[in-house]
Amino acid sequence: MTQRIFLTSIFLTFCLALTALPAAAQPHQTCLYAFSKDMCGARLFGGSWGVPACGGPVGPNCTNLVGDNASFQGSWTSSMGACGDTVEVPCDEAPEFGNLFFAQIDLRSQRHTSCKARGSYNGSFRIADASGTSFASGELVASLGVGTHRDTCFGECRTGVCEECHDAQIIDFLFNWQIGTEGTLRGEVVDGQYAGCTFTASYQGNFIANGDSRGPQAPAPGWSFCGSIEGVLECRC
Repeated sequence: MTQRIFLTSIFLTFCLALTALPAAAQPHQTCLYAFSKDMCGARLFGGSWGVPACGGPVGPNCTNLVGDNASFQGSWTSSMGACGDTVEVPCDEAPEFGNLFFAQIDLRSQRHTSCKARGSYNGSFRIADASGTSFASGELVASLGVGTHRDTCFGECRTGVCEECHDAQIIDFLFNWQIGTEGTLRGEVVDGQYAGCTFTASYQGNFIANGDSRGPQAPAPGWSFCGSIEGVLECRC
């Protein structure tokens, strides 16, 4: 009898322990909406600029163009791309997402190397509707003057003509520069149809920048930009 009570006690304790275990975590349901935008006619302007020189780990002559708190502004429009082979299905599943784009960035660009104008920039941004009312914001980080779409091996895996590691060049006798850029946007929507959704996007394009033989200079009056933005809105159900 004592043994039966003891075994019963162990069984009940085991059952209680099982009920106390937390339920297995379930992945949350998310609706995804891909968006595809063009942004041409944008402009980088303003900010505080200089060309400081300093010594770095590979030599004493490190000279860069540095801009702090520069403004980057433009407008988004839906791209005309189709998804796959079906022209009736647009790439842009969220045509009402985006209109005006405003960013404040800090930028650095080489002037001391043979492959001039390579650099990076980062900052914060906001997206507004046609009236200028902001409904989304986030952070951006980007490379400047570097070609990431390049061949990574030789022989059978080569895919054709790609970018070089240096994606910047002088385009006219006035020393205007065309500088490739690629970056990432990460943010959250706080108002409107997609309020509460987060989004991630990649963008690429070219700056046309005033400069001299050593590289781009402080915007005067501004660097123009034309490029594309491809991303995904992630909305919890």
